Amino acid sequence: SGYFRGVLEAFRLSLRSARANTNVPFDILVVDNNSCRAVDRFIRDEQAKGNIQYHLRSDRNLGSVNAAVQGLRAAPGDAVVYADCDVLFREGWLEQLLSVKEAFPEAGIVCGVPVRYATEAQLALARSVFGADPGTRIEQGTFVSDAVLSEWAQSIGLTLEKYKSSQNVPDFDLRLSRGANIAYAGGGHFAYLTTSDVISRSTHPRTDKLVPGKCPGFDAQITDLGLPSISTPEPVFFHLGNCLAEEWVQREYVRLMGRRPPRAACDPAERKSKLSASRRIPRSIRALFNTAD
Repeated sequence: SGYFRGVLEAFRLSLRSARANTNVPFDILVVDNNSCRAVDRFIRDEQAKGNIQYHLRSDRNLGSVNAAVQGLRAAPGDAVVYADCDVLFREGWLEQLLSVKEAFPEAGIVCGVPVRYATEAQLALARSVFGADPGTRIEQGTFVSDAVLSEWAQSIGLTLEKYKSSQNVPDFDLRLSRGANIAYAGGGHFAYLTTSDVISRSTHPRTDKLVPGKCPGFDAQITDLGLPSISTPEPVFFHLGNCLAEEWVQREYVRLMGRRPPRAACDPAERKSKLSASRRIPRSIRALFNTAD
């Protein structure tokens, strides 16, 4: 109800789009953070159909950070893609993530949307690591289009201007080029590719707090480890949020699901900032998508 009326439909679309929009084989691991009965039933049905390979279910809400870390550690395979449950996977998403990672192997994570989000530490690390390679060109300027940034800002309930003025959103992009391969320094943490090696190097104390104040997320830890965060040159994900408000998203739902989404799931009236809403989530679900060995 309320803010969460359309979340299950967003999750349905997320799972379906992940399978439909890549030719790379992979397994799906879902971390179920003690979600409601309807979500639990949906996950079990999808696993019975072979659409989900692994299912971790907690008997209580451990908080999104802790749940994500448990999922990352449990994921098999060498390449692991983490995603929140409300992420739409665009055509060729996994191919593009793997291509960027191959071109920039020093990166600890490859984020799927160039949202211009980068702390000073992330920018300094990118300059240091990639600047040491004579074959890498580093440019500072405004390269990511306002259309890309606006799409992201609107999906979390912000105007483009409000997003640009947010903390850790600089007024420039740091573009990395190696031949024809392009990436951007920094990136969001709602969906990204990493590796089992990077996961094994991270440390995270167990905590049941929803937003651990002194326990940084995985993306912050890899910065401390000296591993840069970078982003794909174009979005390979779309943040659905709590509803399927966009007309093109509804058309994608029809294409992939074979039916129109419920009207309640398309109402944008309840769309709010992802950050503000996450502070009051009573139950959550997280999915990890990992490539097979």
